[in-house]
Amino acid sequence: MKKKLKKRRLVVLIIVIAILVIAVITLIQSISRLLNGKNTPNMLNSNSNNIGNSLDYKSEYENVIKETKEDFLKMNQIVPDNYNIFAKMYSGEVPTKRLYEKLYSLVYDIIPKTYNDLKGKNQNEIEEYYYKNIDNIKNDLGIDNVEDYIRFANKALEIANNTYVSALMDVNNFSQKGNYTNIDINITYSELSVLFVVSVINNESESDGEPTFIIRVK
Repeated sequence: MKKKLKKRRLVVLIIVIAILVIAVITLIQSISRLLNGKNTPNMLNSNSNNIGNSLDYKSEYENVIKETKEDFLKMNQIVPDNYNIFAKMYSGEVPTKRLYEKLYSLVYDIIPKTYNDLKGKNQNEIEEYYYKNIDNIKNDLGIDNVEDYIRFANKALEIANNTYVSALMDVNNFSQKGNYTNIDINITYSELSVLFVVSVINNESESDGEPTFIIRVK
């Protein structure tokens, strides 16, 4: 009986050892395959697909934004980046659409006209031009002093025939003073960027003749 029991125990021990050896060999083979990169292609393919999907989404999003901006331009509006934040912060009564139309007029009408009227003129001639056209200038830009206009005119001459690219509202430079809300707007051209301070009146019905918009070069 004792001999049979010993044999059984020996057999069980051999089986257990065999199982352990097989398990160790299998584990070693799995680790070897992993280190040799046999599983890497699937991981790379998966990562590549994820990256590709992300790039496709980003590209599609950028195309939509571009098309939207082009649609606004066709409606004679420039809608700067961060416009939605400004719209939430501005509590006045002037519709933001009018601001976007004013920015379009600034870029495509006022600045080109200023350049065409003043190219080749010196500072004294620019000053004379201001006093001769003071009412039109105030209507276009809201500017009521020669210093601000000369600064604007010099920048318009610098812009010259550069092509408009984009606009951005710097919502970190948002403030309210008196009856006006002020926002910095950076307008980017093909070869330079210009920072404007745009003031939008809050209560136009109580403005007492004050301009709705004041646009200065910062």
